[in-house]
Amino acid sequence: MRRRAKILRFVLTAVLLFMVGRLGWFHVMEAEEVLAREEARRLQEASLAPVRGALLDRSGRPLAVSIPQRNVVASPFHMEARNFARVAESLAPLLGQDAFELERLLRENPDSQYLVLARGVDLATAEEIAGLMLPGISLEETSQRVYPQGEAANQIIGYLDADGVGVYGLEAQYEEALRGRPGFVRAELTYDNAPILGTVRSNIPAEDGYTVISTIDIYLQRTFEEALDEVIAREDARRALAIAMDVHTGEILALAMRPGADLSDRSSWVKEDGTLDVERLTNWAVTPLPPGSSFKTVTTAIALEEGLIDLTTLIPDSGQIEIDGWTITNWDRVVHVEPQMRTIAQLLQTSSNVGLIHVGQRIPHETFQRYLQAFGFTEPTGLDFPHEAAANGLTNWEEKRAIDWANIYIGQHLEVTPVQMVRAAAVFANGGKLVRPHLVSEIRDANGETVWKAPTEPLRTVISEQTAAEVRQLMVSVIEEAYTQAKVPGYTAGGKTGTAQKYEGGREKERGLGDFLGFAPATEPRVAMFVLIDEPRPPGYGGTIAAPLFAKLMPEVLRALGVPPDDPEEVAEPQVEPAGEKAQEPARVAVPDARFLPADWALQRLRDAGLQPKVSGEGKVVTAQKPAPGAEAAPGSEVELTLGPLGGETVTVPDFSGLTLADAGRLSAELGLLLKQGGGAGFVVEQSPAPGTAVPSGSVITVRLSTARP
Repeated sequence: MRRRAKILRFVLTAVLLFMVGRLGWFHVMEAEEVLAREEARRLQEASLAPVRGALLDRSGRPLAVSIPQRNVVASPFHMEARNFARVAESLAPLLGQDAFELERLLRENPDSQYLVLARGVDLATAEEIAGLMLPGISLEETSQRVYPQGEAANQIIGYLDADGVGVYGLEAQYEEALRGRPGFVRAELTYDNAPILGTVRSNIPAEDGYTVISTIDIYLQRTFEEALDEVIAREDARRALAIAMDVHTGEILALAMRPGADLSDRSSWVKEDGTLDVERLTNWAVTPLPPGSSFKTVTTAIALEEGLIDLTTLIPDSGQIEIDGWTITNWDRVVHVEPQMRTIAQLLQTSSNVGLIHVGQRIPHETFQRYLQAFGFTEPTGLDFPHEAAANGLTNWEEKRAIDWANIYIGQHLEVTPVQMVRAAAVFANGGKLVRPHLVSEIRDANGETVWKAPTEPLRTVISEQTAAEVRQLMVSVIEEAYTQAKVPGYTAGGKTGTAQKYEGGREKERGLGDFLGFAPATEPRVAMFVLIDEPRPPGYGGTIAAPLFAKLMPEVLRALGVPPDDPEEVAEPQVEPAGEKAQEPARVAVPDARFLPADWALQRLRDAGLQPKVSGEGKVVTAQKPAPGAEAAPGSEVELTLGPLGGETVTVPDFSGLTLADAGRLSAELGLLLKQGGGAGFVVEQSPAPGTAVPSGSVITVRLSTARP
């Protein structure tokens, strides 16, 4: 027994010595490795989401912005069941939910560590929830994409998918710039992925998305869209479009399509039968459509550039022509016994199909094809927009028959995009150079520094300056001599009407297209415009439905750019009512409150209301206005603004109503005030303190938002 005891003691001693030695080895030789493994078990990584960048118009007005919000997340696993009722009762009034339903949700998911109770909670409400310090309740950072302009420019802005990724429009085109870069933190995390203080080992903050500046002027965009709505209603049209572009830079100033949809209201995206209404969401200015007679300007330019005709050349026009067994007539269907000899100006003024076919037949097919390529019709324009198409019908040249060529010369048997057409007008207007249309002018980082700027140099020279000047002269004569309804008040202009047939299943449809292509001012062109009405009630001629719209919209664009009138005698004089007759008064508008706003904000507010500001005094802030806020005035009336200095220690609170959160934040910062969101999303509908209140500089202004603009 004693021997066995000695052996047992020896074995136990050896084991103990081995364990002590092994422990010492770990402690001395492998301590760092052991600690690293243990820390790796404890430390975790949590992603930090960036805020998506803003999309602004050319003047800085928001088209799409992301508003910081919070999701309310519960972890019933880390709560005690006895706390479920108390937590539910505390959260219910803040979340606008039923306390019983919240408690039921918690009790039905006792093992869950991530249970979303509410999404998109505003920051003010989130602060109240955080202050309650409820067990098992955490706040998850998120944001909501809002579109402050409603339906305006929706087919251009585009939209995001359920994961917040741009899938259409500028949101998709500039996804990489807008989305930002996520960051991460490596630390010991709580159940709600929040880092525990003092355990952070590495922290890379998220980089918010860049700000994208569009070339679109949202004021012009709205003006265009309202005018298109009127035309659609009046002409019972399927849809309508208008584009305005700077002929020298390629900047798209307005690209309006109607009908549209509200990006914030997905119910407006669908038809009555529940299917997606694609035309309300997609940019059909980059899809091919038949241009009709407005394309005759291209045929004319090629013939002039090649010296095949000049402005005095007489061209026969008999009213009809037979080609390959087909008969083509002029739009008026008048057939002359003897061919009429006409100049190219007369042919364009009468929009003669027969005369322009004779012009086109003088151009060798290879030459015509080469110029169409030079004009950019055989490929997409390079517009910074996804899904852009090139023209249809400009391939398989060797298979085309004489009748096919004849139709191409007059804008039939081919389809081109509206963007391609407005770019062709720019070639005539700017002296023969091809520009690259674009919808974004620059991209800025978080510090406001420009990191990218759109190139504006011409791509190539298509026709000579002399030919461009001759085409401009011809297009001016079309308006001056034939289509006076396209005359632009205060400005000279050139243009060409277009009417095209549409086909379905190989048969001509009852309704076609009416369009107008033009530029202004004719003396020194700045803007090209293309107006198109799709499937108006017959006859739907471009000269009767699209030309007047060109005359209405062009001066709006030129005035917005500050282009002075070059033909002031053409401005319509006010009509004097005969004695005894009462003039019908135009609809009056309510004068907005511009008091206490910085001067530039006040001017924009009045212009958006259709009024004309008149400024007097010196200073940075409006101290008085006449007429008073709320008074009714005729559109275009003057509103007198008196400027004064911005107070140093005190600030008079302006009216924030109707502004987005982003705009309200910029305005408050400019005045030396702080802004607090008091709930909701969209536009400011309430504020505290009230407008006109004098407060110390640095005071907090609380605003409540609503998706319904006041």
